[in-house]
Amino acid sequence: MRVRKTAFGLIAVLLLLCLTRLAYSTRSRDEIINEAQAYKNLNWTCYNTYPDAGDPVFEYGHSYTGEAYWYGGWDTREQFIDKVENQHLEPRTQAGIDCSGLVSRCWGLSSKYGTWTLQDITSEISKSQLLKGDILNYPGHHVKLYYSSTGMGDFDQVHTYESRGDSNRVVYTSRT
Repeated sequence: MRVRKTAFGLIAVLLLLCLTRLAYSTRSRDEIINEAQAYKNLNWTCYNTYPDAGDPVFEYGHSYTGEAYWYGGWDTREQFIDKVENQHLEPRTQAGIDCSGLVSRCWGLSSKYGTWTLQDITSEISKSQLLKGDILNYPGHHVKLYYSSTGMGDFDQVHTYESRGDSNRVVYTSRT
């Protein structure tokens, strides 16, 4: 798979993001998206709580869907389940995956790349060249996997997979 990247203003939420495509990958675009969907659809139960501003983000004994967000994390789904269900570690502080960890795992990379270092293994593309499995990268801040877009001309709606701190887990988002 050939990869390219470019900076552009997509919509207010995506301003300053780079559209990027991986220069090399062992996975097809469908495999990349299937992996992202598997992280989003992961079912798990919390056995240790993490207080966030006084209220636990995840409650003991409750079940959740989507691997938990953990800054700096890049747990596989199997590692995450083992940590939270068998070892009873806290999601978000000891187990989970962050935005660049999700991209690294979905792309099948052998190590975790950050939002700054992802630009070292990608190249710029125009938004008209954007295909599922490419990324929207804001180096130093956030990255997400592109799935699709709808609308004429400029995108009216962009559909992505991402691990978000404000959502506390891997999610599928549609933004206008």
